[in-house]
Amino acid sequence: MAAKKNKALVYVLVILVAVIWGIIIYKVVAALSGDDDTAFYPAAPVARQKVALNDYAWSRDTATLTLNYPDPFGADKTIPALKDTQQIPLKKLIQVQTPSARTTVRKPVINWNIIRYSGFIRNPHSKKLLALITMNGKSLMLSEGETAGELKLLKNLRDSIKVSYHQQTAFIPVNPGS
Repeated sequence: MAAKKNKALVYVLVILVAVIWGIIIYKVVAALSGDDDTAFYPAAPVARQKVALNDYAWSRDTATLTLNYPDPFGADKTIPALKDTQQIPLKKLIQVQTPSARTTVRKPVINWNIIRYSGFIRNPHSKKLLALITMNGKSLMLSEGETAGELKLLKNLRDSIKVSYHQQTAFIPVNPGS
């Protein structure tokens, strides 16, 4: 009894699938045939009115400028407004810098996170320790005293390294996850 129900259900589903595919194929063939249904509908005349375009017409500018803000460049008050023929003494143009007004040169701040120490290996022939360093995604193997670009390995302490980068030194601990 259950087999007859399943067999009848299969027949119904096959017919349903055949109908759906028939509709799809009909629509594709109708779209590709190029026959327009617009031939049955008469085209209504469209009344268009041409407008003369004058590219050379002068239109009046309606924008106004409100110049009620301070000078954005901070006009220097020490030099007076100049005329075209006026000469300025050289002492007024050159400002002498006194020792108290000098600013100290600061060292650039270095992001030490770009340098990662992954560990070390020992070279079996030379018995030297080679530090495995990653800098900006580039893998390096350096022994003590070697440089790669601006980076110099000063000391390999196995659990950390002492490096010099842009004339600044730092200790970088081992980071086995990288």
